[in-house]
Amino acid sequence: PGRPSSPPALLRTGPPSYPPPSRRAPAPPDEEFKASFHARYEERYGHANPEAPIEMVAIRLTGIREFERGPSGDGDEQTGGVDRTSEQVIFNGRSMDVPIVDRGDLSGRLVGPAIVMEPSTTTVVPPGWELRVGSQGHLIMERGA
Repeated sequence: PGRPSSPPALLRTGPPSYPPPSRRAPAPPDEEFKASFHARYEERYGHANPEAPIEMVAIRLTGIREFERGPSGDGDEQTGGVDRTSEQVIFNGRSMDVPIVDRGDLSGRLVGPAIVMEPSTTTVVPPGWELRVGSQGHLIMERGA
């Protein structure tokens, strides 16, 4: 999970408008953009001025990317992922060597203690707990058997 399968699609949105005379700026050089703006403006407001410059006050950019789904990890094997490194961590007052696993490398079951690292979050799997990757790529933690 978490591996891009395609380049991102970028969607440019924003509320362009005709600027007041005091802030006239050159229109974007993209003729297709200008034609689209004037058509949408006329559709929305009932008039347009194709000779006037266009002002972009705010621009939003949305990136969309599809990701491949990894294995669901429903097996009983304890593959867990690639152990990048380990750290000394204290659980219940006891220091222990705990593997640090990259989230993208998870497969099968991971028996705690372990630390799962992602770019945006960290998941701690305490001793006595198990972690697996669900069918939709989410993490499922259960108290160990």
